[in-house]
Amino acid sequence: MFNSDQLTEQYRRSAKEIHPAPGHEENIRTLYESDRMRRGRSKSLKPVAVKVLLALVVVVVFSGFNRYIWLKISDHRMSLHYSQTNTRIDNAELSSAIHRELQQVEASLGVGEAAIAYLPELAKWNAMDKKKGLVVVSNPTVITDLSAWKTILAKNTPEFKLPTETSTGLEFVGGKEGPPFGGFISLELQELLPELTRESEEQGGKIAWRKVIAENQSHSYTTLYRNDRQDVIYVSMQLIDQKTDIRIGTGLMESEEINVHGAKAHYLQTQPFFFADSNRVQEIQWLATFEKYTLLYSVGSDSSTLTKEELLRVALELK
Repeated sequence: MFNSDQLTEQYRRSAKEIHPAPGHEENIRTLYESDRMRRGRSKSLKPVAVKVLLALVVVVVFSGFNRYIWLKISDHRMSLHYSQTNTRIDNAELSSAIHRELQQVEASLGVGEAAIAYLPELAKWNAMDKKKGLVVVSNPTVITDLSAWKTILAKNTPEFKLPTETSTGLEFVGGKEGPPFGGFISLELQELLPELTRESEEQGGKIAWRKVIAENQSHSYTTLYRNDRQDVIYVSMQLIDQKTDIRIGTGLMESEEINVHGAKAHYLQTQPFFFADSNRVQEIQWLATFEKYTLLYSVGSDSSTLTKEELLRVALELK
């Protein structure tokens, strides 16, 4: 499970090595004001907004002073932040090249195996934090029997919900433990960064990777479906049972607040997206809060033809 205390300590150590350029406070203020105007806000900066700005400062510092826009999904137990940068991340050709490299790693894995990979080009996007050049690749075991998969879900996420196949026209493909793409990068896996970096440099800047033990440390469970056009649609649930702060950096992202049976949800579209052939992913995310845990629902697809409306119809089936 995500350990916010360990992450905080890592940030503190890394901060001592960072020396911001002169005038960075004014740059951050300018970025904030431009984003505030973009969102149509005209009120003066109040104390509560200052806290947001301070959080923005931390992210900008650790990301080379790129422009970030925050999106937050949270309840009393967990907080999920998305940050977006406009610097070089719109390079679709490079994103596709990374995707091909990850496919080669996955092809070398047996069923149920996983690997941690260091991508030097991805690290260049995040020069202030090379750990963001690490990616988890897996070839998960897929459960193709729906009854057996529901048993696993009931054991691990008792309040789980899935769409009804008869009303949506979806065909169950299988279920896997873990998120739809990538995987959880633990502090132990991050310790492999120096070794993988050296190996990559010795190989002339090529990808370097190691097999690792495949563990569902994120407590995520993903159910896969196909529609009549053979688009793959996933329903993913992540169980959060303690105070958790998750921060995710993305490529160019579009977001829209929508309603799913009274719950505030967010429609997200990210492009480029190097985990997919289509170089694109879209999903609807919301939280279901229970007494002892929170479920983060994600209904999404990397299809290049699926519409937001089709995705929303599936999300609305999770009653």
